[in-house]
Amino acid sequence: MKRTLIAAALAATSLASFATDYFVVVPVKGRTASAQQQQPVIAVTLQTATLPSAEVGKAYSYNLATNLLVTGDASLDLSLATLATADTLPAGLTLASTGVLAGTPTTASAGTSFQVLATYKGKTGQQAYTLVVSPKKDPSFSAVTLLLHADGADASTVVTDSSGTPKTGVVAGAAKLSTAQYKFGTSSFTLSSGDSIQFPANAAFDMTAGDFTAEAWVRPSATGATQRIMLPQNGGSTNGNYSYILELDSSLQFRGNVVYGGGAGQNTFVPSGITLAAGTWNHVALVRSGTTYRAYVNGVGGTATTIGTINSTGATTYFTVGKDRVNGLPFVGQIDEVRLTNGVARYTANFTVPTTPFENQ
Repeated sequence: MKRTLIAAALAATSLASFATDYFVVVPVKGRTASAQQQQPVIAVTLQTATLPSAEVGKAYSYNLATNLLVTGDASLDLSLATLATADTLPAGLTLASTGVLAGTPTTASAGTSFQVLATYKGKTGQQAYTLVVSPKKDPSFSAVTLLLHADGADASTVVTDSSGTPKTGVVAGAAKLSTAQYKFGTSSFTLSSGDSIQFPANAAFDMTAGDFTAEAWVRPSATGATQRIMLPQNGGSTNGNYSYILELDSSLQFRGNVVYGGGAGQNTFVPSGITLAAGTWNHVALVRSGTTYRAYVNGVGGTATTIGTINSTGATTYFTVGKDRVNGLPFVGQIDEVRLTNGVARYTANFTVPTTPFENQ
């Protein structure tokens, strides 16, 4: 009897142990293993892309997050992703953590490459991108008649016109390039008494039929006499052979002169209360818009005046920078960034002066 009871107890223990430690798996057609057995792996990828090119001086924005690819997350929330770079971006641009690359480029570049790192729930991915920044473009460049950057080697006498229709200019007297002073670039024209930059007769310099803008950066050396900055003329000896003149009076006050009536009339436009200081750079401009003329110094305009037809200097129009070919009145100092625009009134109200050289395209 005792032996039977022990055997029964051992049997019961063995069955309990079997039930606890073992189970039977029965395959069911069309069913897969549970999610607890197959944990997904999150993967972060930044896809390659050709970035839209940027332009100096023009606002730029591109969202690099559009190239972000995240897989393996059933509860995907891309707002949790961040993008960053440890590399140097083109000057003027920044990369936000949201992936937006934005700003206003300040320097042209044939291609700046940088690595971008994307992070999502502890996982990362990275990609290299390249951004091209093109030089600033002038929407009125096709109307530019003359464009002198005055850049070159020290003491050079080479005159380069960077307009779309380059014209040949020559120095007269001791005019030359100097690297000692310049507003932009590497040098400027330095002129002493009687020096000038001269261009032969060309009808393109006769800008009297419509709107125009004549402008330059000037750095006068001293006061004491009228100084003619630049003007077109056909070589005669009377006012009738001029159309307009940019000049400084004896106290270095800038004025724009417009000649009409065959020399019988002359109007002077002066931005009142503005006198240039010797040894400082200033932007000066004379603008015609319709029949209205206005002179500007450093973006501040004088009173607008209406005049009808002004003198035409015709197909034999010469252009001179630095003095009057007939009457002298030389400018003494430095001149940089000379630009003539025929058919366009670039400034019709007070404006912010350019902070970079005039565009070559």
